[in-house]
Amino acid sequence: MVVAPAPQPSQVIVVGAGLAPGTCTVCRNGKMKNSASFWTWLCCCILLPFGILPALIVFCCCCRGPKCTKCGYTP
Repeated sequence: MVVAPAPQPSQVIVVGAGLAPGTCTVCRNGKMKNSASFWTWLCCCILLPFGILPALIVFCCCCRGPKCTKCGYTP
């Protein structure tokens, strides 16, 4: 009769898995910065005759997205 040994608990060690905040997840070299797109500028120009406040709201809140400074990745 052959008795199989009891399974031993395994331990997994992950080194360097965490990225610094604001680091690109694709190239891991660039920094993610909020940048205004073409549509952001277009909306600001269209809303500017209605006042500076709607244009600023669009520019600051609505139409900006993160973009990598190195590879250009946008999530």
